[in-house]
Amino acid sequence: MGSITIRIDDEMKAQAEAELTNLDMTHTDVIHGLYKFIIRYKRVPFSSDEHALTLMQERLAVVSDIASNMNLIIETKNEFSTAEIKSFIALLDRFTTELESNWTAMKRASGKNFSSYWLDALQSAKGVSYFLSMTGKRRGHILTFSETGEIKIAISRLVQAYVQLLSPDNNH
Repeated sequence: MGSITIRIDDEMKAQAEAELTNLDMTHTDVIHGLYKFIIRYKRVPFSSDEHALTLMQERLAVVSDIASNMNLIIETKNEFSTAEIKSFIALLDRFTTELESNWTAMKRASGKNFSSYWLDALQSAKGVSYFLSMTGKRRGHILTFSETGEIKIAISRLVQAYVQLLSPDNNH
């Protein structure tokens, strides 16, 4: 088992120890919790608001790009491997969870400029995830979708939200 040594201001240490005692926790408990959070959410819980906003913009770019490619496949051959769909659903679910957990920080970073397109992106990502999980017809390891209209609309809304968030009029 590894160990960590840190240098910290004496006064800060004393204040933290007093609070930890009140919480019936140890320094080790706090570090373990912090590391678990970092592993699960791929970020630190006290990162800056601007970092949260930038991170979610990057995540939305990836989700939007994959969604656009899926729309093209739906329009041409409408066949996906089960693994592809499961992977994309997992990505969408992680995106929506991260977006929800970063919502307040993103609003603080954006101030009055916080865009309603973030809500559109959140709802559309949830819609795509739902339609993909509920409407696929399996043939072996291949999934096809008979009701592609809803999926295409949800994907289009997701991509449109991303495009709107990129526009110069919507800084955030």
